[in-house]
Amino acid sequence: MPVRLALIIGLLLLGLPVPMAAAAEVSLSSTIDAVTVFPRGAEVRRSAEIALEAGAHVVVFPDLPAGVARDSVRLAGEASGRLAIGSVDVRRVKVLEAEEGALDQAARKALEDRIEALRDERARLDAVIRSAETQRTLLENLARLPTRPSGPGRDGVALTAEGWAKVLDMIGARMPDIGKRVLDARIAQRGLDRQIADLRKQLEQKPPRRELRTEVRVHLDASTPVKGRLVVTYHVANASWAPVYEARLRTGDKAAAPSLVLVRRARINQRTGEDWRNVALTLSTARPLEGTSAPDIGTQTVTFRKPPPPPGPRTAFKRRMAPAMEAARPAPLAAPEPIAERGATVRNAPFQALYRIPGRQSVPTVKEAKTVRIDTITLTPVLKVRTVPRRVPKAYLYAAFSLKGDVALLPGRVALFRDGVFVGRGRLPVLAAGEEHDLGFGIDDRVRVKFTTVKRERGKSGILTSSRTDERRFRITIVNRHARAILLELRDRIPVSEEQEIEVATLELTPAPSKRDVDGKRGVLGWALTLEPGAKQEVRIGYRLTWPKDKEIRLHPPGP
Repeated sequence: MPVRLALIIGLLLLGLPVPMAAAAEVSLSSTIDAVTVFPRGAEVRRSAEIALEAGAHVVVFPDLPAGVARDSVRLAGEASGRLAIGSVDVRRVKVLEAEEGALDQAARKALEDRIEALRDERARLDAVIRSAETQRTLLENLARLPTRPSGPGRDGVALTAEGWAKVLDMIGARMPDIGKRVLDARIAQRGLDRQIADLRKQLEQKPPRRELRTEVRVHLDASTPVKGRLVVTYHVANASWAPVYEARLRTGDKAAAPSLVLVRRARINQRTGEDWRNVALTLSTARPLEGTSAPDIGTQTVTFRKPPPPPGPRTAFKRRMAPAMEAARPAPLAAPEPIAERGATVRNAPFQALYRIPGRQSVPTVKEAKTVRIDTITLTPVLKVRTVPRRVPKAYLYAAFSLKGDVALLPGRVALFRDGVFVGRGRLPVLAAGEEHDLGFGIDDRVRVKFTTVKRERGKSGILTSSRTDERRFRITIVNRHARAILLELRDRIPVSEEQEIEVATLELTPAPSKRDVDGKRGVLGWALTLEPGAKQEVRIGYRLTWPKDKEIRLHPPGP
C-alpha cells in the first residue's frame, strides 16, 4: 500500500481532516483589447489566455490600475472544457513601479558591487605608489651618503671610488623605473575615479517607487485539462471624452449653392495609470458616475415674516458691509448642460449612443488629450445675415441648418471656417434629429449697417399734475452690397416698464416688426427682411417715456 494512501486511511480512522492539495496559482499576462469611454470614466476589457490542468486553480490578474471600482469587476470567457468560476477576490496591493530612468534593486546591487571592486583596485594602486615612493626615498638617501661629512660617532661603510660609481649607476638605472610605476599608477587611479563618479551618478537616480495596483484573484475548478481565454472587465474613473467640431462653410455663388460640412471629432483624456495600446475604442454618451436615482424633495411651508430686530452696532456694520461682501462673493457655478442619449452612431442603444471608432487606437495615460475623428456630416444651409445695430453696427453671416434622419449632436466647441479661412470658434448646443440651429461665421463686410439717433428730447407734460417725458427716435439703415439677395434678421428693442407710474408709448415702428419678445425677452423686436442686390432698407423706431416729475428713472442696461 502506498505511503500516502496509508496515511489518508489512518487519518480517516482517527477522525482527523485529510489535507487536500492546495490550489495551483497562476499569474496571468493580460492585454487590453477594448475600451468604452464615457463623458466621465471608462470601462476597460482585458483578456488573457489560459491552459490549466484538471483541479482547483487560482489565476491572478496582477497588473490592473489602482483606480478600479471594485464592484464593477466582472469575469467572463470561454474554454475547451468545463470550467467553473468559484469566486473573485479584488484587493489593492503595493508593487514596485520603475519610473523612467529609475533603477530596480538588482541593477542597484550590481552598481554597488562594481563601485566596491573599483575602490579595491584603487587601494591596491595606493599600495603600489607607497612602495615605489619608499624605494625612491631609500635610493635618494643612498645617493647622498658620499656627500655626508664623517665625524666622531658616525659609523659607515667605506667604499672605493669605483664602488661608489657602481652604486650611483644602479641608482640612476632604478629611479626612472620607479617614477614610471608611480606615474602609471596615478593615471590608472584617475581612470578609476572617473568610473566611480559615473557609477555614483547612476546610483543617485531615484529608486523605483511603490505604487498601488489592483489585483484580481479568480478561483477556478476544471473538471478536465482545459485551454481558453478569460476576460476581466472593470470601470476606472480618471478618463473622459468630449465632442469637438469643425464647421466648413462654402458660401457659394450664382453657379453653386452654399454647403456646410460638419466634421465630428472626440477629444479623449485618460490618467488611469495604464496605457491603452491598439484597442477597439468606443465612445458612449451614458453617464455612470452622475448618480442613479432622482433626488428627494421635502415639504415647503409659508409663514408670515417676523419683523427684524432693531439694528445693533454689529448689525449696522453688517448692513454697511453687505454690498461689498455681496460683490466679493463668487458667482454660483452654472448647471452642467445635459448630454443627449440618442443620436446617429454606429449603434444605438435605448438609453445611450455609441460611437465605435474605426480601426485600432492607442491612448497613453498622459495629460495631453487624444483627438479621434468620428464622422463627417454634409448639410444644406440657408445663409442669412443678422445685425443688432444698437449694440454693434455690423452684420454677421449665419448658416441655418436642420438635422435630418437620425443624426444628433452633443454639445461642444466648434472651429469655424468660411470659404477655407479660419474665422473663429463657437459652441454647438445639444441638437437632436429635426432640430434647427443657426451657426455664426463672422462679420459680413458687404452688408453696411448704420445706427442713427434722430431725436432725443426731455420735457414736461400736463397742466395740473406735471410729468416728465423722454422722447427718442432712431433710424437704422442697411445696404446690401452683395451681387445676390440676402435674408436679413434685424433685432432691436424698446424699453419695458417695471413700474405702474412709468408709461412707455410706442411712437413709430416702420416697417412693423415680424416678431415681438424674441426668444422670450420682453421688449425685443425682430424683423425678417429680404434685400435684393444693391437694395437699401430703413427701419425707424420711436417711443416716449412718461413718469412723475418728482422721481428719476433709470434705464438698465444704459444706452440709447
